Amino acid sequence: SHPVHLSRSFKQYTGQTLTGFIRQTRLNQSLVLLRQQESTIAQVALACGFYDQSHFHRSFTQQFGLTPSQYRSQTLC
Repeated sequence: SHPVHLSRSFKQYTGQTLTGFIRQTRLNQSLVLLRQQESTIAQVALACGFYDQSHFHRSFTQQFGLTPSQYRSQTLC
């Protein structure tokens, strides 16, 4: 199967792009890891497949409306 065909089919059946689905999956995993205090935010970013902490920070803030640090502070209280 050709990658373009896969991308089109994925969007047709799920209503979202393949890259959007992957990003959402990574961000959802980051929510779990951010609740654990053992990992730094940079470690969470790398563990979830982001290239660097700033890319993770930008994606997280865009998706959830708060920074990873703010989310961690709210969930650990």
